[in-house]
Amino acid sequence: MENDLTEEDLATLKEYYKIFRDSSTGNITLESLQTIMACMGPIKTDEEVASVFAQYDTTQRGSLTYDELVVCMKQELHQPPPRVSLEEEFKKLDKNKDGFITAADLRQVIINLGLNIPDDEIEGMIAEVAGTDGLVDTDKFTKLFTLN
Repeated sequence: MENDLTEEDLATLKEYYKIFRDSSTGNITLESLQTIMACMGPIKTDEEVASVFAQYDTTQRGSLTYDELVVCMKQELHQPPPRVSLEEEFKKLDKNKDGFITAADLRQVIINLGLNIPDDEIEGMIAEVAGTDGLVDTDKFTKLFTLN
């Protein structure tokens, strides 16, 4: 079942599963899937993630097992790229055309995507890609929103 994902994809997915699974069920909730998809891509709205979640929650128990998560992400990671490239989005944010955006700009992008991600998780995502100066370049921006 896992052969369509690279070893790196699977390692990342296993780590996210360990981090974001619900403590009472041991599975992934809708909110956790929103976070995982925001980290691994593709970028989706809350409504789109809810639809994806419903599609893969085959037992309708309100959570995804690890195997269901793997099947879900295998399908979702192989979706066609968004209509607007991440590089184009970055250029729109790079107002002074210096090749960088601020962490505050990045925070606003995440919020504008309609993703229901808690502030502390947004801060963690930003901390991973922003330099010590609080700036994000196009490569780091793209990496944040894609798996590769």
